[in-house]
Amino acid sequence: LFVETANSTHEIIDVIENTNNLTEDSFKCLIDKLNEKLTSMSDDERRTIWDALLREINNLSQHTRAKSSSLYHRTEELQKIANGIEPKNDIEKFSRLFSSYDHELVRNQDWKVGQEEIKQEREAALLNILQLNDIDKLHKFIGLVKFPYMVGDALGCIEDSSLDSKILPIFINDDKTSKEFVRAFIYRRYYYHNQNTAWVSEIGFNDWSDEQKTLFILSLPFKKDTWDLLDLQNKNITKEYWNNVDDFRPIHEEGYSKYAVDNLLKAKRPLASIECIYWSSFVEKDKKYSNKIDNDQCLRALLESINASEDISNFGRLHHEISKILDYLHKNSDFTKTDLWKVEWAYLSLFSKRDTVQPLALIYLIANDADFFCQLVQTAYKSNKSGAEKPKKIPDQLQNNLLKILSFNDFPIMPGVNQDGKFGKSKFKTWIKKIEERCNASGHLEVAQSIVGGYLINAPKDQTGLWIDKTVAEILDRGNSAEMRSGYNTATHNSRGIHSVDITGSEEAGLRDLWKKRAQEIEAVGFFNFATSLRDLADGFEYERKRVIKRGLSIDE
Repeated sequence: LFVETANSTHEIIDVIENTNNLTEDSFKCLIDKLNEKLTSMSDDERRTIWDALLREINNLSQHTRAKSSSLYHRTEELQKIANGIEPKNDIEKFSRLFSSYDHELVRNQDWKVGQEEIKQEREAALLNILQLNDIDKLHKFIGLVKFPYMVGDALGCIEDSSLDSKILPIFINDDKTSKEFVRAFIYRRYYYHNQNTAWVSEIGFNDWSDEQKTLFILSLPFKKDTWDLLDLQNKNITKEYWNNVDDFRPIHEEGYSKYAVDNLLKAKRPLASIECIYWSSFVEKDKKYSNKIDNDQCLRALLESINASEDISNFGRLHHEISKILDYLHKNSDFTKTDLWKVEWAYLSLFSKRDTVQPLALIYLIANDADFFCQLVQTAYKSNKSGAEKPKKIPDQLQNNLLKILSFNDFPIMPGVNQDGKFGKSKFKTWIKKIEERCNASGHLEVAQSIVGGYLINAPKDQTGLWIDKTVAEILDRGNSAEMRSGYNTATHNSRGIHSVDITGSEEAGLRDLWKKRAQEIEAVGFFNFATSLRDLADGFEYERKRVIKRGLSIDE
């Protein structure tokens, strides 16, 4: 029925692509159907069927070894029909070589051998088209194929020096198809000429228009040879090049990534600069070259990217690239003395609690600059002072950033901890004192204390072996720290995140016992208010345990 009901070209192609799944009777039905339908089809339809037949023949050939197999027999039957409808016009016949990917064309079961065979077929096809130096025929061919760049790439590999003047600069124009073809041709020709640009003088390069020269240079690899040629051109060509170059494959040359990034930044293309830094410094490259990363240049590119006017859709890996550069700067620079935190703030959505890369500069700033923390709180929350103005509506990104920093405990912020992770008790006490004074004066004390309580779940152990530093416990134990203790409990409970539920309640029982034990240890050293609060936390886990068990019983019923 699948074969019998196939009438349109699309439906017949669908059947052809499922040849391997057809029964013998269905396959015979397909052959009969093809012989019947092909007689009334237009040339375009026949060419479409021919192309589909060859794709399926290639597919079957890769899975057929024995000539006695049914698949081999089917391949022969399909090949007979394909031979009968093969286009007579060379342009139409050869177009499929440049309208299909290699895996759709290769027949040989040895992939490398098959690729070489296709390469030779493509070059032979192009030589056939160019045998009478008919450039119009080549132009027509490029317009017919699906992938013009394949034509340019294959033609660029042919060992014939006369091709340079035949193709250039004739095919350098504003036509999209010609541009795709000629850029691939130029790129491949650069390697044909042993990776230098001296050959351009032999084809009248100096007499070309600025537009032709610009596209030619843009088509060359992103490296020193190209820039040496660029330096010989006028300012307009140089400007257009740095405004439009977009191929930043690894630069295997000493020191030239800095040169490229400098020029991209001058062209006000910080996103392109980031991509260039990434490709030249973080992607695996030739080990004999060492592109030393310029920290100041990286920071400049990141900072300027915040307000970049470039189309971000052109940079599919941008977020990954930014993360890699940030990680490098965290490990290889003193980020406490730079504006790196501004970059992290702008791209805070890239970071999450469980990422290996964290916004370390921003975390340090919050943990060591009480004024900055207070500014965040005062921006996010309304003052409880009578007559206080209603907060202005803030942009969505700012609101989301404030939530991540102040409410969600996404990051391991601990007041008093330096960039090396060392806790300073005096710094911590000074920070607490300052934020309480400022936030009390502005009418934000309670909310600030609650937020700080959430941060304190990141407190280190005490030198005596107590599970929490006594300086931190002392702050949490104060009579006026009720909001801080509440924030601590809430953050501890929420730190579980999304988790699987064991209907026996064993996990909740374990947490209940843990916090009961910690409450006892805290009480033993004299922190009674904090101990009482921790018992409330333990009671909360006990309530969760009973609820989980009850829900499990209801499911069983």
